[in-house]
Amino acid sequence: MNRTVSFIKHEPMLCISLLAAAAGLIITPPSAAFLGGIDWRTLGNLLMMLCVLEGFKRERILRPVENLAKRLRSMFALSLFLIFGVFFTSMFVTNDVSLIIFVPLTISLFRSAGREKYILPVISMENIAAVRGSLLTPFGSPQNMFLYGQAREINFRSFAAHMSPLAAMSAVLLVLFVLVLYRKNLGEVIDFRFDGEEWKKDRRAQRAVYLILFALVILVIVTRTRLWWAALIAVAAAIFTADRSIFGKVDYVLVVTFLCFFIFSSSVAGNAGISAFLSRSVARR
Repeated sequence: MNRTVSFIKHEPMLCISLLAAAAGLIITPPSAAFLGGIDWRTLGNLLMMLCVLEGFKRERILRPVENLAKRLRSMFALSLFLIFGVFFTSMFVTNDVSLIIFVPLTISLFRSAGREKYILPVISMENIAAVRGSLLTPFGSPQNMFLYGQAREINFRSFAAHMSPLAAMSAVLLVLFVLVLYRKNLGEVIDFRFDGEEWKKDRRAQRAVYLILFALVILVIVTRTRLWWAALIAVAAAIFTADRSIFGKVDYVLVVTFLCFFIFSSSVAGNAGISAFLSRSVARR
């Protein structure tokens, strides 16, 4: 019982999506049309991205970003670097992964310099930056992958153009937040020691593999190719060859959560009575 309660508290969205999927299967029994209504391409793209990004973390491909952070000595400049590091990387490696990269770095830097009081406000702004930065590109978040995959009349340039005003305004607000945070002393100096593991020369091949795979995933998402399944097989085969332990680190919970929501939406779309009810409700509003 305790384990069940703990699981629900730890994975609330997964539990909700499982209940929704179960309700959907009751509403509409599985059929060929039902399975066809599930967006398998978005799920495949998401799984590929998660696998490749686990490789990024394993090989510390973004190590140059960490090295650059060492050179900054102003609290204001360092905070801007960390926050906008999240903002811009979230556009390409998804918002969750950008936080996984920068939040530990933020904590390590601030703690080593005795600036613990700034950790919470800076991390809070990094969370905002992750959400607002990821909205600019089709591959910034699973939601964007789904929206871009459905809106075939919108190309990559149009998608970014529609989202750019929101992203730009968010960037301005983030700068203002940092100015307010350090308003008493914009020139406050930070002196820290941060020694991390450098790249291993014998892992160059693995780093090259993950960079190539990342480019492939981006290409698959942007082009909306129907051969996404072939790319998924290629990515899985390459990772299996390079480092099969990566598969044990992937966030499958996120993939299953989206699968459950797709099952529910497919069941609603496949039920004529519910679809008609929802259509009437929207029309009345």
